[in-house]
Amino acid sequence: MPQNQSCSSSDLKVHVAQITGDVVEFKWLDQPDVIDQPGMKEYKAYLTTHQLIPVGAPATSNVPFFSLTNNAEVELDNAAVELHKMIMHATEYTLNNNDLFNKCGLPAKLWPVIRSSFKSAPSDCMIGRLDIALAENGIKMYEWNTNPGMLLECGTVQGIFAKYAGMGKIGKDAGERLFPQLVKAWQSLQVKGTLHLLHDDNEEEAFCAAYMKAAAEQAGIPCKVVRGLPNFSWTASGQIQDADGEAVHTVWKTWSWLTAVKQLAADENIDDVVSGSSRAYTPTPRLVDVMLHHSVRTVPPIWSLVLSSKALLPVLWQLYPNHPLLLRTAFSITPQLRASGYAAKPVFGRAGAGITLHAPAGTSEQQATSGAPDVPQSSGGGEGVAAPDTSQRIDGGDGGGGSSGGGGGGAA
Repeated sequence: MPQNQSCSSSDLKVHVAQITGDVVEFKWLDQPDVIDQPGMKEYKAYLTTHQLIPVGAPATSNVPFFSLTNNAEVELDNAAVELHKMIMHATEYTLNNNDLFNKCGLPAKLWPVIRSSFKSAPSDCMIGRLDIALAENGIKMYEWNTNPGMLLECGTVQGIFAKYAGMGKIGKDAGERLFPQLVKAWQSLQVKGTLHLLHDDNEEEAFCAAYMKAAAEQAGIPCKVVRGLPNFSWTASGQIQDADGEAVHTVWKTWSWLTAVKQLAADENIDDVVSGSSRAYTPTPRLVDVMLHHSVRTVPPIWSLVLSSKALLPVLWQLYPNHPLLLRTAFSITPQLRASGYAAKPVFGRAGAGITLHAPAGTSEQQATSGAPDVPQSSGGGEGVAAPDTSQRIDGGDGGGGSSGGGGGGAA
């Protein structure tokens, strides 16, 4: 991608659509061309269970939405490709550097497994989400996420809503390419046998799993969806089988790797888990026994934990200093960050938890913390990012964020 981007916030246009109450109240969900699409029945169940469907909407409402120019679409595609290459390079660089690997907040006993996973399955992290800003000075990456959330909303829901709201006259659905790309991705993985799709016992993950199941099946892969903790069992030889007695060889999961890894006892031998010897003290396979078993291919693989660690962001800045797609990022607060203002993030966090925003030095704006219902939210931020406390590890530490250590993404 050229160093001088030709894309900026001027390529983003805000529009207003006047839509009817039936559209606001999701009446379009019951249309045959909608409810029969993969994951939409589960999506409706999720909205209904959590009372997210509006009622009593006015006859018409003005709803804002945005569009991007063709130039921005091309530039975003180019930026995504370049950032992916940079992220993969930074991941490999981190795995080969013990000091940097340690900053990722992962138990040292997992390091050999993570390194082996990256070496044997570098392409098995088949999906990811780039959080970016389209600022006055171009495209800037906030962070990279490997969780599968929002696949259905991106690939199906937004396009359907735009159709029934009459927004399609302005442009095209940004997510229309997602499902075909997922099908191609599954084909490229060449899965042998049945794919088991594991997800937590909730409707949100259910519609995500249903959407991914449809893509895998279109790729010619037989699938089984497993809701909640797997009802799996050990075979006499230490392999894992499902409730039907079928061997488990490949799993795709919405479960976080952090959830699985936290099932490990502090003194547990990781080799026992990988080999299946843990069956001697776990009569029923745990989630971690399934996902780390040597005969089970887990998508995404355990090396994706490195991608989930915000400690990877300062590594990117070290490898690509002043790159136009990156925000200035450091493992500690530098005078330059302090002068410009910055955001500090925990090494591991979700939904904005533990993020603190710091105004430029000398201003009256106060520090704000996000991610908790009882903490004020702030739209502030600076051009850089400082790393949160690297003592926040999944094998210990106080879990605190802060301004004294580790990785993060910030605001442009």
